[in-house]
Amino acid sequence: MKKIISGILALAMAISGSAVMASAASWQNVNQQTSGTTDVTLRWTPDASADGYRIYKWDQANKKYQGVKTVGGKWKSAVKLTGLTSGTSYRFVVKSYAYDKAGLGSNKIYWTPKSDAIVVSTAPGSTNITSSTRAVSNAVRVFWTKYNFKNMVDGESNSKFGGIAVKWYNQNTLRYQDVAYVSGGRTNVRLNGCLANKKYTFKVAPYTINWVKGSSVKVMGTDSNAYTIKTSSR
Repeated sequence: MKKIISGILALAMAISGSAVMASAASWQNVNQQTSGTTDVTLRWTPDASADGYRIYKWDQANKKYQGVKTVGGKWKSAVKLTGLTSGTSYRFVVKSYAYDKAGLGSNKIYWTPKSDAIVVSTAPGSTNITSSTRAVSNAVRVFWTKYNFKNMVDGESNSKFGGIAVKWYNQNTLRYQDVAYVSGGRTNVRLNGCLANKKYTFKVAPYTINWVKGSSVKVMGTDSNAYTIKTSSR
């Protein structure tokens, strides 16, 4: 009789352990990400109760998450997703899973709820400053070719998660420094405060944005050609 009771208790504990794992999602918050032009890497805190993880990407066309990769291993904490499109923003979630430890069914798997969603964007390519760029005595208006961002997160503007960084060459530091960030839908910006009869050199670079836990991080693309223009005399 003691053996029967002991077996029942062990079975109950095993089932309980699996159930606890299935309801614990606090580990899942994806906390880091890096981006290439056609790949992204997601990182998370491992779940000690897990046997593996499943990554889901938001399918904007069908309005649902689609599983894109499964990785085994309790201490797995990162995955690289390849074959993506440059300059594109995606939304991901992660689940962990554990196999049935109670022996009630070899195919039984317990899943955690989905993690918090994050937006991860691949790095964009480049754009170029055009000859439409012009100057007056105290300002320069820089023009560039439009970059075609792509938004796979929601149905809003394709430039929602991207923009253009405008850079000026500082003759004192001998380095380019950012002087303006503009939304991805724009193709020019006016830079005031210039000096008359002076040469200025500019570059532009598209960027996309990663969003995680309410914070944004720019993913910079390639710098454009350098463009030098001289302001007019007063």
